[in-house]
Amino acid sequence: MTPPKLADKDSCTGCGACAAACPKGCITLESDSVGVRTPTIDGDVCIGCGACEKSCHLLADGVLHAKSDEVFAAWQTDAGDRRTSASGGIASACYRWALSRGVHCYGVPADDLYAFRFIELSGESDIQRCKNSKYAESDMSGVYENVKKQIRNGEGVLFIGLPCQVAALRTFVGKRLEDGLTTVDIICHGVCPSTYLEEHVRGIEGRCGRTASALSFRDPAFETAKFRLTLSDTQGLFYKKGPKSNDAYQVGYHSALTYRENCYSCRYARGERAGDLTIGDFSGYGRHGQKSGKAEKVSCAIVSTLKGDLLLEGLAKFGIETERRNPDEAFLYERQLKEPSVRHAGRPAFLSTYASGSGFDRAARAAMGRTLFRNGVVEGLRLREAELFARSLVPKSVKRAIRKCIHRSCFA
Repeated sequence: MTPPKLADKDSCTGCGACAAACPKGCITLESDSVGVRTPTIDGDVCIGCGACEKSCHLLADGVLHAKSDEVFAAWQTDAGDRRTSASGGIASACYRWALSRGVHCYGVPADDLYAFRFIELSGESDIQRCKNSKYAESDMSGVYENVKKQIRNGEGVLFIGLPCQVAALRTFVGKRLEDGLTTVDIICHGVCPSTYLEEHVRGIEGRCGRTASALSFRDPAFETAKFRLTLSDTQGLFYKKGPKSNDAYQVGYHSALTYRENCYSCRYARGERAGDLTIGDFSGYGRHGQKSGKAEKVSCAIVSTLKGDLLLEGLAKFGIETERRNPDEAFLYERQLKEPSVRHAGRPAFLSTYASGSGFDRAARAAMGRTLFRNGVVEGLRLREAELFARSLVPKSVKRAIRKCIHRSCFA
């Protein structure tokens, strides 16, 4: 028997479609020495049926739609809803559109701090759970089989995920059933293995002596555009760091140090898209034409198919306004619509240190210790400046009164 030939390890996205397709259950996703999950086939159980090969989106043809010039700025008119969304609040409106039509929909909540998993949404509470960005890989276990079954039963499905996940699901479902599936892909820079996030968060918990019950990568309490990573427990917030801080996970992610290897050669980081609709931040908004000025936060929305067009049009009932834009605002200024992220120069040091068993934080510091140190110094100076500024606002008479009170309490 000839063993199945799947995508090579450095190209594999870890989507798990091959494992879902295997009728014998002989494929499992296992982590290697640097925490990256890829499929392992049990040759003693494999029957050589080829189902796994047919399900691999990297071996399939026709998973990308033609590049579209249908580019829009889009935003939620409900200010509260938009404030708690990563950018324009489009994904939440997509879920509401689907649920209002009796369409099954899938997304990723951040309930589990260490292992993000897709769920089928059932109502507004699930929509709130799935809001905002998750900068780590997410598990699609169970999604493939459920979606295919639902479409075969004549039921519609909406799926929102990364481009590679959209391509994987479309390939698994197959062209014959694809009419029942509407997909939205999210402009993606890359994803980190979930083990990195778990190790990092547990390290923070140990240093702070607290156990996190909630995590956010773009906490709305500090404006989502500032990308603040926060951790909270039942007593409240106990950790907050931005992408230019000395937080190893934040800096590692935003400098393209810690992604899966396949992210650096991603076949979906291009103008041709995998989803019917593409959404993401809109960094080029206003570069080739005046902004509408109606919203502080907007999303980029690229329509690639008729299904995507109907979806975006239908979002008007759920508070979404759109504005047609020059396609160059998307394709010239959003790097991930042109090419994959470029590896950080310190990646070899990161991988070798992590593989030695030193853990995520030490590996990140081995790769970018100077950057983290410099960021920490700058951050400390800023806090000192803020403290001095705050003191300068307090009248001298109040300061004298405070000193007297302290003196009396100490020497009474």
